[in-house]
Amino acid sequence: IKAITLEHIIPQQPDDNTNWVKDFSIEFRKNYTYKLGNMTFLTQSRNSSAKNYDFSIKKQIYEKTKLPMTVEIGQLIKID
Repeated sequence: IKAITLEHIIPQQPDDNTNWVKDFSIEFRKNYTYKLGNMTFLTQSRNSSAKNYDFSIKKQIYEKTKLPMTVEIGQLIKID
């Protein structure tokens, strides 16, 4: 059995050139990064792959998992 981890959809430390910094204010990220609604399940290896990437890249990783909740997030067009 693979280890399941919590993945922060909005990263804890987003890179400056990502959509997380461009699309969401510092205040928004501060308020929501550690909320349950910003988290989903991923295996450890997929979580490591998701890193702090833009949502467009993360969603491709989410769609490859067998965890239904995470697959649904990956099928979203954008996060808002």
